[in-house]
Amino acid sequence: MKRKDLILISILFLFPYAFVGLYIDAHYGSLIGYMLGLVVICLTVHFIRRYSILFPIILSSIGSTIISIERVGKFLGPEWNYFFKPFSAMQLVLIIGSIVIITQVTTYFFTGGKFDISNYWKDTLEQNKDAMKKYFDSEAKIYWYNTNEEFTVDEYIRANCEYPGDWEGKIEKVEKKHNLIITAVKVVLKNSDESYHVVSFITLKNNKIICLEEYWGDDSNIPEWRKEMKIGRKIMQ
Repeated sequence: MKRKDLILISILFLFPYAFVGLYIDAHYGSLIGYMLGLVVICLTVHFIRRYSILFPIILSSIGSTIISIERVGKFLGPEWNYFFKPFSAMQLVLIIGSIVIITQVTTYFFTGGKFDISNYWKDTLEQNKDAMKKYFDSEAKIYWYNTNEEFTVDEYIRANCEYPGDWEGKIEKVEKKHNLIITAVKVVLKNSDESYHVVSFITLKNNKIICLEEYWGDDSNIPEWRKEMKIGRKIMQ
């Protein structure tokens, strides 16, 4: 993850959503402010699954709770005669903050540490150098058999991210067996008819890539000699 993205996420979770929810409740008699807590939980699931980060989000959430406690003490006082009584305002802030933090920790341990093949290919095709490194074990080896090349992680990321052009693609097939993932992906040069197919054999160790073996092929039309045979048919029209 890029540093600026991490800073933005930290600022986002630092927002005192618990205080805002209570403030709207106290002044407008509405539960809508509490929906911020649900929004935060949804964002939690997204960012932790997407980036496998926890501690910056946890620290920001703790900061958000502290700010909310300070704001509640200053603007709402100790008495609470609105929704969720007999809890006090302070207790509600702690309950909301605890629910969010528990959700963050649970999400991380159940999904954050797992290898996500869709996110891996998204970051690879977008040539996102900062994001790609997290998918690899530091001792990983990468093999491009078409050109008889072997790379370290840093070399592979450099080769991928400095490859000319802007690319996009689609995962067409995924097979998984134990610690091996096999993918077939169509890779397309944006604003062009140029495209390729790559078959990747991805071996994992502790949810990190320890070995990546790839076979690339150009997409092309049916050769004339085979057209003359009048056999077969198009897979996609």
